[in-house]
Amino acid sequence: QIMKNILTTFVSLSISLVLPFAAFAAQPSVSSENGSEINDNIENLVSNIDNPTSAFLMLDNEAENEIVDLGLQSAGQSAMVEDIIAYATKHLGAPYRSGGKGPRGFDCSGFTSYVFKNFDINLSPSSRDQYLQGERVSKSDIRPGDLLFFAGSRGGKTVGHVGLAVDVDDNGNIRFIHASHRGGIRHDSFPDGGYYSRRFLGARRVL
Repeated sequence: QIMKNILTTFVSLSISLVLPFAAFAAQPSVSSENGSEINDNIENLVSNIDNPTSAFLMLDNEAENEIVDLGLQSAGQSAMVEDIIAYATKHLGAPYRSGGKGPRGFDCSGFTSYVFKNFDINLSPSSRDQYLQGERVSKSDIRPGDLLFFAGSRGGKTVGHVGLAVDVDDNGNIRFIHASHRGGIRHDSFPDGGYYSRRFLGARRVL
């Protein structure tokens, strides 16, 4: 009877140990091959990121810095335009001199090339050649710092004169500085309904 009881206890104990393992084996599982493939894919996704947790934060910061840099660049250009205009204005009253490149006397293209050269921007000494430099600007888009080109005193379609825009109001009226036959370095307006309006050929932006 004792042996029978021992045998019964042994059998019961064996069954209780085997059943959990059998239940675990019956559960769905991912093969080692598939599991390895998934792990490899995850590793590839993050292999080029030093710190995946902060990756998105870094991207946000880079985008913000780019916007700030663009703003600073625009402010820098605006400051240069102001400096160029201020420098040109210092020469108001300087005499007109045919072929003059400054500083004691200027012709129109000699004046613009002299002003821009002070800011390491090289313009041709010829107004016709300056008309080929930079980029073309429509009349409605002219802003301070742009070059305005006009035909000569005889009119026509050939560039014969150049000035520098110094101010543009809300109505598109432009004040420019140039070397005039009458009065030397002076301010004039465009459109003026007369001389300069009839001779205007276009504008260029070299900044």
